[in-house]
Amino acid sequence: MRKIEFFRSVPHSVRTLSAFFLAIFVLAWVWLQGGKYRPDDSDDAWSLAYCYDYAHHGIVVDRVSGYTQDQAGVQYFGKTYARITAVVLDNLGWTKTTGHILPLAFLLVGIALWVPLLKFFGFSAGSIFAFVASAPLFEPFFSVSVCARPESFIFMLATLAAFLFLRGGYFLCSLVIGLAAETHPTGGVVALSYVLAVVFGGREFLGHWLKKPWSVVGPILLGGVLSVAYFVWLHADVLARLPSFLLQSNSPRGGQFPNLLFVYFFQTKFLRHLPELAVFLVAVFFYFKKGLARSNLFLTALFGLSFLLSLILRHPNFHYAIFCFPAFLLLTLQMAERLGRTGWLLIGWLVLLAPQYLMIAYMNRSFDFGREISEIEEAVPQDPLPVLGGANDWYVFHDREFYFNFYMDRQTPFQGKEFYLIEDDGYRALPLDRKRWIEQGFRAEPVQDLSINGRHFSILRETARKPVGHSGL
Repeated sequence: MRKIEFFRSVPHSVRTLSAFFLAIFVLAWVWLQGGKYRPDDSDDAWSLAYCYDYAHHGIVVDRVSGYTQDQAGVQYFGKTYARITAVVLDNLGWTKTTGHILPLAFLLVGIALWVPLLKFFGFSAGSIFAFVASAPLFEPFFSVSVCARPESFIFMLATLAAFLFLRGGYFLCSLVIGLAAETHPTGGVVALSYVLAVVFGGREFLGHWLKKPWSVVGPILLGGVLSVAYFVWLHADVLARLPSFLLQSNSPRGGQFPNLLFVYFFQTKFLRHLPELAVFLVAVFFYFKKGLARSNLFLTALFGLSFLLSLILRHPNFHYAIFCFPAFLLLTLQMAERLGRTGWLLIGWLVLLAPQYLMIAYMNRSFDFGREISEIEEAVPQDPLPVLGGANDWYVFHDREFYFNFYMDRQTPFQGKEFYLIEDDGYRALPLDRKRWIEQGFRAEPVQDLSINGRHFSILRETARKPVGHSGL
Protein backbone atom coordinates (compact mmCIF):
# COMPACT_ATOMS: atom_id res chain seq x y z
CA MET A 1 0.00 0.00 0.00
CA ARG A 2 2.78 2.43 0.86
CA LYS A 3 4.38 1.89 -2.54
CA ILE A 4 1.07 2.58 -4.26
CA GLU A 5 0.56 5.72 -2.19
CA PHE A 6 4.12 6.83 -2.98
CA PHE A 7 3.49 6.37 -6.70
CA ARG A 8 0.17 8.23 -6.56
CA SER A 9 1.77 11.15 -4.75
CA VAL A 10 4.08 11.78 -7.71
CA PRO A 11 2.72 14.61 -9.90
CA HIS A 12 1.25 13.30 -13.15
CA SER A 13 3.58 15.42 -15.29
CA VAL A 14 6.62 14.02 -13.47
CA ARG A 15 5.40 10.45 -13.95
CA THR A 16 4.81 11.00 -17.66
CA LEU A 17 8.16 12.68 -18.28
CA SER A 18 9.97 10.08 -16.19
CA ALA A 19 8.52 7.39 -18.44
CA PHE A 20 10.11 9.17 -21.40
CA PHE A 21 13.47 9.23 -19.61
CA LEU A 22 13.36 5.52 -18.86
CA ALA A 23 12.21 4.63 -22.38
CA ILE A 24 15.03 6.66 -23.97
CA PHE A 25 17.57 5.08 -21.61
CA VAL A 26 16.46 1.53 -22.48
CA LEU A 27 16.40 2.27 -26.21
CA ALA A 28 19.80 3.97 -26.09
CA TRP A 29 21.40 1.18 -24.06
CA VAL A 30 20.12 -1.51 -26.43
CA TRP A 31 20.70 0.39 -29.66
CA LEU A 32 24.21 1.56 -28.78
CA GLN A 33 25.47 -1.91 -27.87
CA GLY A 34 28.01 -3.62 -30.11
CA GLY A 35 30.45 -0.73 -29.89
CA LYS A 36 28.12 1.91 -31.28
CA TYR A 37 28.47 4.08 -28.18
CA ARG A 38 32.28 4.03 -28.30
CA PRO A 39 33.50 2.00 -31.31
CA ASP A 40 37.05 1.65 -29.94
CA ASP A 41 36.76 1.68 -26.16
CA SER A 42 40.09 0.41 -24.86
CA ASP A 43 38.95 0.77 -21.23
CA ASP A 44 36.19 -1.76 -21.89
CA ALA A 45 38.42 -4.54 -23.21
CA TRP A 46 41.23 -3.56 -20.85
CA SER A 47 39.03 -4.06 -17.78
CA LEU A 48 37.74 -7.42 -19.00
CA ALA A 49 41.30 -8.51 -19.80
CA TYR A 50 42.30 -7.95 -16.16
CA CYS A 51 39.36 -10.05 -14.99
CA TYR A 52 39.88 -12.84 -17.51
CA ASP A 53 43.64 -13.17 -17.00
CA TYR A 54 43.33 -13.20 -13.22
CA ALA A 55 40.42 -15.63 -13.05
CA HIS A 56 41.69 -18.05 -15.70
CA HIS A 57 45.47 -17.80 -15.48
CA GLY A 58 46.20 -16.26 -12.09
CA ILE A 59 47.89 -13.30 -13.81
CA VAL A 60 47.69 -10.21 -11.61
CA VAL A 61 49.60 -7.70 -13.76
CA ASP A 62 48.39 -5.85 -16.82
CA ARG A 63 49.59 -8.39 -19.36
CA VAL A 64 47.88 -7.00 -22.44
CA SER A 65 49.25 -3.45 -22.59
CA GLY A 66 52.62 -3.37 -20.85
CA TYR A 67 51.52 0.04 -19.62
CA THR A 68 52.89 2.23 -16.81
CA GLN A 69 52.61 1.93 -13.02
CA ASP A 70 54.32 -1.42 -12.77
CA GLN A 71 51.70 -3.04 -15.03
CA ALA A 72 49.05 -2.64 -12.34
CA GLY A 73 46.38 -5.14 -13.38
CA VAL A 74 44.72 -6.44 -10.21
CA GLN A 75 47.84 -6.87 -8.12
CA TYR A 76 47.03 -3.77 -6.04
CA PHE A 77 43.23 -3.56 -6.25
CA GLY A 78 40.24 -5.20 -7.91
CA LYS A 79 40.54 -8.95 -7.33
CA THR A 80 37.02 -9.22 -5.92
CA TYR A 81 35.50 -7.39 -8.87
CA ALA A 82 37.49 -9.58 -11.25
CA ARG A 83 36.19 -12.76 -9.63
CA ILE A 84 32.57 -11.57 -9.71
CA THR A 85 32.89 -10.59 -13.36
CA ALA A 86 34.48 -13.91 -14.28
CA VAL A 87 31.76 -15.96 -12.56
CA VAL A 88 29.07 -14.21 -14.60
CA LEU A 89 30.86 -14.06 -17.96
CA ASP A 90 32.10 -17.64 -17.79
CA ASN A 91 28.41 -18.51 -18.03
CA LEU A 92 27.23 -15.79 -20.41
CA GLY A 93 30.32 -15.57 -22.63
CA TRP A 94 33.13 -13.02 -22.80
CA THR A 95 31.53 -10.75 -25.38
CA LYS A 96 31.22 -6.99 -25.54
CA THR A 97 27.48 -6.96 -24.79
CA THR A 98 27.55 -9.53 -21.96
CA GLY A 99 30.41 -7.55 -20.45
CA HIS A 100 27.96 -4.66 -19.99
CA ILE A 101 25.25 -6.63 -18.18
CA LEU A 102 26.91 -6.51 -14.76
CA PRO A 103 27.78 -2.77 -14.96
CA LEU A 104 24.16 -2.08 -15.93
CA ALA A 105 22.84 -4.17 -13.04
CA PHE A 106 25.20 -2.50 -10.55
CA LEU A 107 24.15 0.94 -11.76
CA LEU A 108 20.42 0.23 -11.48
CA VAL A 109 20.76 -1.31 -8.01
CA GLY A 110 22.84 1.68 -6.92
CA ILE A 111 20.22 4.15 -8.14
CA ALA A 112 17.41 2.12 -6.52
CA LEU A 113 19.22 2.28 -3.16
CA TRP A 114 18.93 6.06 -3.25
CA VAL A 115 15.14 5.77 -2.85
CA PRO A 116 15.12 4.82 0.87
CA LEU A 117 17.94 7.29 1.54
CA LEU A 118 16.02 10.16 0.01
CA LYS A 119 12.76 9.14 1.68
CA PHE A 120 14.45 9.22 5.07
CA PHE A 121 15.82 12.71 4.52
CA GLY A 122 12.46 14.13 3.52
CA PHE A 123 12.68 14.38 -0.26
CA SER A 124 9.29 14.45 -1.92
CA ALA A 125 8.01 11.56 -4.00
CA GLY A 126 8.20 13.75 -7.09
CA SER A 127 11.87 14.59 -6.60
CA ILE A 128 12.77 10.97 -5.82
CA PHE A 129 10.88 9.69 -8.84
CA ALA A 130 12.45 12.30 -11.10
CA PHE A 131 15.94 11.52 -9.82
CA VAL A 132 15.65 7.76 -10.29
CA ALA A 133 14.19 8.12 -13.78
CA SER A 134 16.45 10.87 -15.13
CA ALA A 135 19.83 9.93 -13.65
CA PRO A 136 20.59 6.97 -15.98
CA LEU A 137 20.34 9.23 -19.03
CA PHE A 138 23.07 11.59 -17.87
CA GLU A 139 26.41 10.59 -19.33
CA PRO A 140 28.25 9.86 -16.06
CA PHE A 141 25.66 7.15 -15.35
CA PHE A 142 25.05 5.95 -18.89
CA SER A 143 28.74 5.66 -19.79
CA VAL A 144 29.52 3.32 -16.88
CA SER A 145 26.61 1.06 -17.89
CA VAL A 146 28.25 0.37 -21.26
CA CYS A 147 31.79 -0.18 -20.01
CA ALA A 148 33.28 -3.00 -17.93
CA ARG A 149 35.21 -0.60 -15.69
CA PRO A 150 34.31 -0.91 -11.96
CA GLU A 151 32.77 2.56 -11.43
CA SER A 152 29.18 1.29 -11.42
CA PHE A 153 30.16 -1.37 -8.87
CA ILE A 154 31.79 1.27 -6.67
CA PHE A 155 28.74 3.53 -7.02
CA MET A 156 26.50 0.68 -5.87
CA LEU A 157 28.76 -0.21 -2.94
CA ALA A 158 29.06 3.42 -1.81
CA THR A 159 25.29 3.87 -1.85
CA LEU A 160 24.83 0.51 -0.11
CA ALA A 161 27.26 1.60 2.62
CA ALA A 162 25.23 4.78 3.22
CA PHE A 163 22.00 2.78 3.26
CA LEU A 164 23.39 0.24 5.76
CA PHE A 165 24.63 3.02 8.03
CA LEU A 166 21.21 4.66 7.87
CA ARG A 167 19.60 1.37 8.99
CA GLY A 168 22.06 0.82 11.81
CA GLY A 169 24.07 -1.88 10.07
CA TYR A 170 27.40 -0.38 11.10
CA PHE A 171 29.39 -3.61 10.87
CA LEU A 172 28.13 -4.40 7.36
CA CYS A 173 28.60 -0.76 6.37
CA SER A 174 32.26 -0.97 7.36
CA LEU A 175 32.70 -4.21 5.40
CA VAL A 176 31.15 -2.64 2.30
CA ILE A 177 33.46 0.38 2.55
CA GLY A 178 36.38 -2.06 2.73
CA LEU A 179 35.12 -3.93 -0.33
CA ALA A 180 34.80 -0.64 -2.22
CA ALA A 181 38.37 0.24 -1.23
CA GLU A 182 39.65 -3.15 -2.45
CA THR A 183 37.85 -2.66 -5.76
CA HIS A 184 39.64 0.58 -6.63
CA PRO A 185 41.64 3.27 -4.79
CA THR A 186 38.72 5.68 -5.22
CA GLY A 187 36.17 3.24 -3.83
CA GLY A 188 36.80 3.66 -0.13
CA VAL A 189 36.94 7.45 -0.43
CA VAL A 190 33.63 7.61 -2.29
CA ALA A 191 31.86 5.20 0.07
CA LEU A 192 33.15 7.09 3.12
CA SER A 193 31.97 10.41 1.68
CA TYR A 194 28.43 9.05 1.15
CA VAL A 195 28.33 7.69 4.70
CA LEU A 196 29.58 11.02 6.10
CA ALA A 197 26.78 12.78 4.23
CA VAL A 198 24.32 10.58 6.13
CA VAL A 199 26.08 11.34 9.42
CA PHE A 200 26.11 15.11 8.88
CA GLY A 201 22.60 15.09 7.46
CA GLY A 202 20.92 13.61 10.52
CA ARG A 203 21.48 15.10 13.95
CA GLU A 204 20.04 11.94 15.48
CA PHE A 205 23.11 9.98 14.37
CA LEU A 206 25.45 12.28 16.24
CA GLY A 207 23.20 12.12 19.28
CA HIS A 208 23.20 8.33 19.18
CA TRP A 209 26.99 8.32 18.98
CA LEU A 210 27.27 10.53 22.06
CA LYS A 211 24.85 8.40 24.11
CA LYS A 212 26.17 4.95 23.10
CA PRO A 213 29.45 5.46 21.27
CA TRP A 214 30.57 1.83 21.33
CA SER A 215 27.33 0.60 19.79
CA VAL A 216 28.47 2.43 16.66
CA VAL A 217 32.25 2.57 16.92
CA GLY A 218 32.65 -1.07 17.96
CA PRO A 219 30.96 -2.64 14.91
CA ILE A 220 32.67 -0.13 12.59
CA LEU A 221 36.10 -0.97 13.99
CA LEU A 222 35.43 -4.71 13.77
CA GLY A 223 34.33 -4.38 10.15
CA GLY A 224 37.39 -2.22 9.43
CA VAL A 225 39.76 -4.79 10.95
CA LEU A 226 38.20 -7.59 8.89
CA SER A 227 38.34 -5.44 5.76
CA VAL A 228 42.04 -4.74 6.28
CA ALA A 229 42.68 -8.43 6.91
CA TYR A 230 40.84 -9.29 3.69
CA PHE A 231 42.88 -6.74 1.73
CA VAL A 232 46.16 -8.01 3.19
CA TRP A 233 45.15 -11.60 2.37
CA LEU A 234 44.57 -10.64 -1.27
CA HIS A 235 47.49 -8.22 -1.73
CA ALA A 236 50.13 -9.07 0.88
CA ASP A 237 52.92 -9.32 -1.69
CA VAL A 238 52.56 -5.69 -2.86
CA LEU A 239 51.95 -3.85 0.42
CA ALA A 240 55.44 -2.37 0.46
CA ARG A 241 54.90 -0.86 -3.00
CA LEU A 242 51.34 0.27 -2.34
CA PRO A 243 52.08 3.85 -1.10
CA SER A 244 54.13 4.73 -4.18
CA PHE A 245 51.48 3.21 -6.45
CA LEU A 246 48.74 5.29 -4.81
CA LEU A 247 50.77 8.49 -5.22
CA GLN A 248 51.37 7.75 -8.90
CA SER A 249 47.81 6.68 -9.67
CA ASN A 250 46.33 9.80 -8.05
CA SER A 251 48.32 12.21 -10.20
CA PRO A 252 47.30 13.90 -13.45
CA ARG A 253 49.07 12.78 -16.60
CA GLY A 254 49.99 14.41 -19.86
CA GLY A 255 49.29 17.98 -18.80
CA GLN A 256 45.72 17.23 -17.67
CA PHE A 257 44.02 19.59 -15.25
CA PRO A 258 43.87 17.70 -11.93
CA ASN A 259 40.13 17.83 -11.41
CA LEU A 260 37.57 15.30 -12.63
CA LEU A 261 34.76 17.84 -12.88
CA PHE A 262 36.85 20.18 -15.01
CA VAL A 263 37.67 17.29 -17.35
CA TYR A 264 34.02 16.27 -17.56
CA PHE A 265 32.61 19.72 -18.24
CA PHE A 266 35.41 21.35 -20.25
CA GLN A 267 37.38 18.59 -21.99
CA THR A 268 34.71 16.50 -23.73
CA LYS A 269 33.81 16.67 -27.43
CA PHE A 270 31.84 19.70 -28.56
CA LEU A 271 31.82 20.95 -24.93
CA ARG A 272 28.46 19.21 -24.77
CA HIS A 273 28.26 19.28 -20.96
CA LEU A 274 28.46 23.05 -20.56
CA PRO A 275 24.63 23.47 -20.62
CA GLU A 276 24.42 21.00 -17.71
CA LEU A 277 27.04 23.02 -15.85
CA ALA A 278 25.11 26.25 -16.42
CA VAL A 279 21.92 24.72 -14.97
CA PHE A 280 23.80 23.30 -11.98
CA LEU A 281 25.52 26.60 -11.20
CA VAL A 282 22.22 28.50 -11.26
CA ALA A 283 20.66 25.89 -9.01
CA VAL A 284 23.58 26.03 -6.56
CA PHE A 285 23.40 29.82 -6.42
CA PHE A 286 19.70 29.90 -5.55
CA TYR A 287 19.99 26.88 -3.24
CA PHE A 288 22.29 28.80 -0.94
CA LYS A 289 20.68 32.22 -1.53
CA LYS A 290 17.24 30.98 -0.50
CA GLY A 291 18.55 29.27 2.62
CA LEU A 292 17.82 25.70 1.56
CA ALA A 293 21.32 24.69 2.62
CA ARG A 294 20.28 24.91 6.28
CA SER A 295 17.00 23.06 5.84
CA ASN A 296 18.46 20.02 4.05
CA LEU A 297 21.70 19.17 5.81
CA PHE A 298 22.05 15.81 4.04
CA LEU A 299 22.01 17.34 0.57
CA THR A 300 24.26 20.20 1.66
CA ALA A 301 26.76 17.73 3.15
CA LEU A 302 26.54 15.51 0.05
CA PHE A 303 27.22 18.49 -2.20
CA GLY A 304 30.16 19.71 -0.12
CA LEU A 305 31.69 16.25 0.14
CA SER A 306 31.22 15.66 -3.60
CA PHE A 307 33.07 18.87 -4.38
CA LEU A 308 35.79 17.87 -1.92
CA LEU A 309 35.94 14.47 -3.61
CA SER A 310 36.67 16.16 -6.93
CA LEU A 311 39.67 17.85 -5.30
CA ILE A 312 40.96 14.69 -3.60
CA LEU A 313 40.77 12.52 -6.73
CA ARG A 314 43.49 14.26 -8.71
CA HIS A 315 43.59 11.69 -11.50
CA PRO A 316 41.00 13.39 -13.71
CA ASN A 317 39.10 10.45 -15.19
CA PHE A 318 35.72 11.61 -16.47
CA HIS A 319 34.18 8.28 -15.40
CA TYR A 320 34.55 9.45 -11.80
CA ALA A 321 31.93 12.15 -12.39
CA ILE A 322 29.25 9.60 -11.50
CA PHE A 323 30.29 9.88 -7.85
CA CYS A 324 29.54 13.63 -7.75
CA PHE A 325 26.43 13.70 -9.91
CA PRO A 326 23.81 12.57 -7.37
CA ALA A 327 24.45 15.76 -5.40
CA PHE A 328 24.19 17.96 -8.49
CA LEU A 329 20.99 16.34 -9.78
CA LEU A 330 19.28 16.32 -6.39
CA LEU A 331 20.20 19.92 -5.66
CA THR A 332 18.82 21.02 -9.02
CA LEU A 333 15.62 19.02 -8.50
CA GLN A 334 15.16 20.58 -5.07
CA MET A 335 15.39 24.06 -6.52
CA ALA A 336 12.99 23.20 -9.34
CA GLU A 337 10.49 21.80 -6.85
CA ARG A 338 10.82 24.89 -4.66
CA LEU A 339 9.93 27.01 -7.69
CA GLY A 340 7.19 24.61 -8.83
CA ARG A 341 9.05 23.88 -12.05
CA THR A 342 10.06 20.20 -11.79
CA GLY A 343 8.15 19.33 -14.96
CA TRP A 344 9.82 22.13 -16.91
CA LEU A 345 13.24 21.04 -15.65
CA LEU A 346 12.64 17.50 -16.85
CA ILE A 347 11.50 18.79 -20.24
CA GLY A 348 14.69 20.83 -20.48
CA TRP A 349 16.82 17.84 -19.60
CA LEU A 350 15.05 15.72 -22.22
CA VAL A 351 15.61 18.40 -24.86
CA LEU A 352 19.27 18.58 -23.85
CA LEU A 353 20.08 14.86 -23.50
CA ALA A 354 17.97 12.97 -26.03
CA PRO A 355 19.55 14.63 -29.12
CA GLN A 356 23.01 13.63 -27.88
CA TYR A 357 22.10 9.94 -28.01
CA LEU A 358 20.39 10.39 -31.36
CA MET A 359 23.55 12.04 -32.68
CA ILE A 360 25.75 9.17 -31.43
CA ALA A 361 23.38 6.63 -32.98
CA TYR A 362 23.46 8.53 -36.28
CA MET A 363 27.24 9.04 -36.35
CA ASN A 364 27.95 5.36 -35.62
CA ARG A 365 24.94 3.90 -37.43
CA SER A 366 27.02 1.91 -39.94
CA PHE A 367 29.50 0.50 -37.43
CA ASP A 368 29.23 -3.29 -37.41
CA PHE A 369 31.22 -4.68 -34.51
CA GLY A 370 30.36 -8.31 -35.25
CA ARG A 371 31.50 -8.07 -38.86
CA GLU A 372 34.74 -6.36 -37.88
CA ILE A 373 35.88 -8.93 -35.36
CA SER A 374 34.71 -11.94 -37.39
CA GLU A 375 36.60 -10.84 -40.53
CA ILE A 376 39.75 -10.10 -38.51
CA GLU A 377 39.48 -13.48 -36.81
CA GLU A 378 39.34 -15.18 -40.22
CA ALA A 379 42.30 -13.17 -41.53
CA VAL A 380 44.71 -13.98 -38.69
CA PRO A 381 46.23 -17.48 -39.11
CA GLN A 382 45.21 -20.02 -36.47
CA ASP A 383 48.65 -20.89 -35.11
CA PRO A 384 50.40 -20.46 -31.72
CA LEU A 385 51.93 -17.04 -32.50
CA PRO A 386 50.88 -14.08 -30.29
CA VAL A 387 48.59 -11.38 -31.69
CA LEU A 388 48.89 -7.62 -31.19
CA GLY A 389 45.63 -5.89 -32.05
CA GLY A 390 43.21 -3.12 -31.20
CA ALA A 391 40.81 -3.04 -28.28
CA ASN A 392 38.00 -4.72 -30.23
CA ASP A 393 40.26 -7.60 -31.22
CA TRP A 394 40.59 -8.73 -27.61
CA TYR A 395 37.07 -10.18 -27.77
CA VAL A 396 38.24 -12.55 -30.51
CA PHE A 397 41.69 -13.47 -29.22
CA HIS A 398 41.27 -13.33 -25.41
CA ASP A 399 41.86 -17.08 -25.13
CA ARG A 400 45.04 -16.76 -27.18
CA GLU A 401 48.28 -14.90 -26.34
CA PHE A 402 47.02 -11.40 -27.11
CA TYR A 403 48.35 -7.89 -26.47
CA PHE A 404 47.16 -4.43 -27.46
CA ASN A 405 48.99 -2.99 -30.46
CA PHE A 406 50.01 0.03 -28.38
CA TYR A 407 52.03 -2.30 -26.13
CA MET A 408 54.42 -0.19 -24.06
CA ASP A 409 57.04 -2.62 -22.72
CA ARG A 410 59.79 -2.73 -25.34
CA GLN A 411 61.60 -5.88 -24.26
CA THR A 412 59.31 -8.58 -22.95
CA PRO A 413 57.55 -10.73 -23.91
CA PHE A 414 58.63 -10.26 -27.54
CA GLN A 415 62.39 -10.75 -27.50
CA GLY A 416 63.31 -12.97 -30.40
CA LYS A 417 59.66 -13.84 -31.08
CA GLU A 418 57.33 -13.72 -34.01
CA PHE A 419 53.85 -12.32 -33.73
CA TYR A 420 50.95 -11.00 -35.79
CA LEU A 421 50.34 -7.25 -35.77
CA ILE A 422 46.89 -5.92 -36.62
CA GLU A 423 47.70 -2.47 -37.92
CA ASP A 424 44.63 -0.25 -37.57
CA ASP A 425 43.93 3.48 -37.48
CA GLY A 426 44.72 3.62 -33.77
CA TYR A 427 48.13 2.05 -34.28
CA ARG A 428 48.94 4.33 -37.21
CA ALA A 429 48.05 7.39 -35.10
CA LEU A 430 50.52 6.45 -32.34
CA PRO A 431 53.53 8.74 -31.91
CA LEU A 432 56.62 7.32 -33.60
CA ASP A 433 58.42 6.64 -30.32
CA ARG A 434 55.51 4.47 -29.16
CA LYS A 435 55.82 2.04 -32.08
CA ARG A 436 59.49 2.38 -32.98
CA TRP A 437 60.32 -0.80 -31.06
CA ILE A 438 58.17 -2.75 -33.54
CA GLU A 439 59.12 -0.97 -36.74
CA GLN A 440 62.86 -1.02 -36.04
CA GLY A 441 63.12 -4.29 -34.15
CA PHE A 442 60.97 -6.49 -36.40
CA ARG A 443 60.53 -7.24 -40.10
CA ALA A 444 56.95 -7.14 -41.39
CA GLU A 445 55.50 -9.63 -43.87
CA PRO A 446 52.02 -8.75 -45.18
CA VAL A 447 49.35 -11.38 -44.56
CA GLN A 448 46.12 -9.66 -45.59
CA ASP A 449 44.55 -6.21 -45.97
CA LEU A 450 40.95 -5.59 -44.95
CA SER A 451 38.49 -2.75 -45.34
CA ILE A 452 35.73 -2.90 -42.71
CA ASN A 453 33.36 -0.22 -41.42
CA GLY A 454 35.15 2.31 -43.61
CA ARG A 455 38.44 1.53 -41.84
CA HIS A 456 41.60 -0.11 -43.13
CA PHE A 457 43.29 -3.02 -41.36
CA SER A 458 46.60 -4.65 -42.29
CA ILE A 459 47.49 -8.05 -40.86
CA LEU A 460 51.28 -8.34 -40.67
CA ARG A 461 53.54 -11.17 -39.54
CA GLU A 462 56.40 -9.61 -37.57
CA THR A 463 59.77 -11.40 -37.24
CA ALA A 464 62.56 -10.17 -34.94
CA ARG A 465 65.53 -8.61 -36.74
CA LYS A 466 67.89 -9.11 -33.81
CA PRO A 467 68.82 -12.20 -31.83
CA VAL A 468 67.42 -12.95 -28.37
CA GLY A 469 68.92 -10.69 -25.71
CA HIS A 470 68.42 -7.41 -27.53
CA SER A 471 65.58 -5.09 -26.65
CA GLY A 472 64.58 -4.29 -30.20
CA LEU A 473 65.07 -0.56 -29.69
